[in-house]
Amino acid sequence: MGTTAGRHRQPPAPAEEFTMGDVHFEIGATTVLGPLPAAYGLLVAVRARRGRAGWTGRHAVTRMPAAAYAAGVLALTLFPVVVTYGEYANLMPWTNQINWVPVPSPDPSILANVVLTVPLGVLLPLTTARLGAAWRSASRSR
Repeated sequence: MGTTAGRHRQPPAPAEEFTMGDVHFEIGATTVLGPLPAAYGLLVAVRARRGRAGWTGRHAVTRMPAAAYAAGVLALTLFPVVVTYGEYANLMPWTNQINWVPVPSPDPSILANVVLTVPLGVLLPLTTARLGAAWRSASRSR
């Protein structure tokens, strides 16, 4: 009597529509950039120990501040990444967020962008021999 042979199964209930709900979280700079300086320091140490050209001496010493500078620039310009969906999302179309008419006066943030690139101009020639030679020849030209 306990057999189900010949009985019809009931069709499954219709699936409810999947809704993702409201999502709001941030991905911080330390989550992504935290392990990178340690990994890069290990890479510099291994290559300096093996005596690879361009990774010993002053080049190895200046690569770590250059990596810290790059991590700082990424942290200031790209992070935090804000992920939103649902009620918290920005519902304004992206075309409304574009400045179609450029501002006729100079933007004060231009100065901050120039200051942000100064360490790159100082550290980059110190990290590689090729750029150091090009830097010396460019500084001696009239």
